[in-house]
Amino acid sequence: MAISLRRVFVSLIAMLTFAMIVTYAITCFDKSELKVSQKIDVHEQNRIEQELKKLERNKKNNPNEVFAVDFKELVHFEWDKMYIFGPYADGKDVNNKLGFHWTSETFINPSDEAHTIIFLKNNKIINYVEYWSFFKLNKEIFFPNDSKFEAEIDTNWVYWKPAK
Repeated sequence: MAISLRRVFVSLIAMLTFAMIVTYAITCFDKSELKVSQKIDVHEQNRIEQELKKLERNKKNNPNEVFAVDFKELVHFEWDKMYIFGPYADGKDVNNKLGFHWTSETFINPSDEAHTIIFLKNNKIINYVEYWSFFKLNKEIFFPNDSKFEAEIDTNWVYWKPAK
């Protein structure tokens, strides 16, 4: 009798654990409201990240030269709005600013230098880049006419700031 109760208990725990995992997965990954206008281009994500890293290396090697990037010219797709969410961005806040559900309500950037750059066109996500670097920003939303950033050096760290 004790063995069968133990089996029932273990089975019950296993079923509850499975139910919790499924519930968590649905909560975190349910993109039924996701507003994506096309398939996300991973190659473009990598190209953007590589170009930004190349400019950062150039700035480190030539600290007195100006290195800038204009996202309007850098990306190979049309967009009308760009968000840059910084370290430890709260998913609920991100969803509220986007105006629709995109990510889980936990943090989306788990590091001091993690940033998510999201490009939208007509309030639909065109592409995004998870970029590990530093930004000095006074806002999170940018448009094609104000999407130019300059690389600066603070001690040994390169960071991006909006160009003047």
